Amino acid sequence: MGAMTKYLVSLPDFQGRMAKSMKMTPAEGRAQVEKDPKAMAILKENGLTAQDYLVGVPTLRMALMVAQGAPTGPTIIASSANVAFAKANLSELKPKMDAADGISARK
Repeated sequence: MGAMTKYLVSLPDFQGRMAKSMKMTPAEGRAQVEKDPKAMAILKENGLTAQDYLVGVPTLRMALMVAQGAPTGPTIIASSANVAFAKANLSELKPKMDAADGISARK
């Protein structure tokens, strides 16, 4: 979801928005995304709903972390099926996640 990452980090209030979103309930987070026309357009272009994005990105991130050797625990949870998917697609997924991390690290 490079387009979504680029859009979010381009917002002038990106850091404040991220801090606020970390304290939101899932329903509040979904409502925030759904009221953002640009975010919804990006998701629609990619055949995703706000819920797909809000659940899928952290799920994929945790599966990638475990696939690369991070231990599971209270803050890192991944199903064996998701870890298997991440391992099978690591060469494609890791560079994309690294790029997203690089974008957010620059802000």
